[in-house]
Amino acid sequence: MSRSALLAALIAPALPACTGAEVSDSGGDTAELQYFTGSADGTASDDGGCEEVEVDYDGEDPPSVGTTWTLFPRCDGALVLGAVVIRVEPLESASLDENLITFEQAGICEISVQVGSAIGILEVEVLD
Repeated sequence: MSRSALLAALIAPALPACTGAEVSDSGGDTAELQYFTGSADGTASDDGGCEEVEVDYDGEDPPSVGTTWTLFPRCDGALVLGAVVIRVEPLESASLDENLITFEQAGICEISVQVGSAIGILEVEVLD
């Protein structure tokens, strides 16, 4: 048995429980895997992208100059733990350090969070 066939034989039984893959025996030394994008209950879904991105935060509300918020991006209500892009406009209104934003100017600023191709926007009024 080849190394790849051995790996397939060892890994294939665990895949349906972990990824939703269906395993069928092709009659040879390897198992053929058919993947679908879906949920743990086996229902199919789209490409896994977000329908709606929301921006939750922890910090003083409304913020004033010097206030720091921790931002929590959500994709369709679920907390996003992977890669996101966070921007603030105008640039001089706040500084960003990963998911921490510190407000540096009074006025209106816009925080945008991008998850995949979906973008959520939060408009914030920063007090003096």
